[in-house]
Amino acid sequence: MFARVSVTICTSQSEHSELAGLLPADLAESLETIPNGVEIPAAAARAREQARTALGFSESDVVVLHLGGLDSRKDPLLSADAVTGARSGGLTVTLLLAGEGPLAEDLEQRRNPAIRVLGHLDDPSEVLEAADIYVQPSWREGTSYALLEAMAHALPVIASDIPGTAETLDGSGVLLAPGDTAAWTRELENLAADPQARERLGAAARERVREHFSLEAFLARTEAAYERALSTGREPG
Repeated sequence: MFARVSVTICTSQSEHSELAGLLPADLAESLETIPNGVEIPAAAARAREQARTALGFSESDVVVLHLGGLDSRKDPLLSADAVTGARSGGLTVTLLLAGEGPLAEDLEQRRNPAIRVLGHLDDPSEVLEAADIYVQPSWREGTSYALLEAMAHALPVIASDIPGTAETLDGSGVLLAPGDTAAWTRELENLAADPQARERLGAAARERVREHFSLEAFLARTEAAYERALSTGREPG
């Protein structure tokens, strides 16, 4: 396949490095890293207030969001266990699980005051506005759109310390070992109890997107890659 294309776009440098290690040097030259990009919404206190009211949350509630497929790679069961553990310690923490997948039934069986399973959302903007913390305990990611959207909404992030995610955050969020429920529970407890830390991390995440993952930069880089591909004169595969 790689011998038949002029440019192969990778969404992260880790993905680029992994593919380059599998290809001959001449084919690896076609690889180009173009991270995904998202729009950065304007901060609006009223939008947050309306979203939280619609979902039944008061300002004192701490809302944790898991956005994405409900499958083993995304590990939503860890999110559910960690939030349940944090709530058992006396914190008013609630997890919103937005997505579909094979683990949806398991999560429904765990439903309790700390866990809400919302299913697929065509537009996740309301839950992004309402949330206080974003969690992504995935075992594998590239440059995740869901993560970028959470960062653009200035949400503090707790995520798995895996190549694509660590590259995306680059110090603007908290990285933990995937699968370590005890560590995730402790970090959720710490962040849920510290609004100043949430504000600081959220601001850092939003600035990270502004500098490196804007939609405008993504479109410009993609257009340049297409122009490069068209200029090679190679016949389509």
